[in-house]
Amino acid sequence: MCAYYPMSKVEVSGFTAKHYEGLMDLIILSRYLSLMQKAVRLIVIKSDNRIIDLAACTGRNACLIWR
Repeated sequence: MCAYYPMSKVEVSGFTAKHYEGLMDLIILSRYLSLMQKAVRLIVIKSDNRIIDLAACTGRNACLIWR
């Protein structure tokens, strides 16, 4: 598998990409989802705001923002 953006140095692929959220949850002691939910609540999003999620990962955070 080749990197889409080799200059970025942050692209995740393979096992890490497939299990990203589970690994993040493990690394920060099962608090990843609650941390992201809190971050989204603190943003104070209004219905007419336009949001671009540049670090979309698996898309779960984009779903939290949409809700």
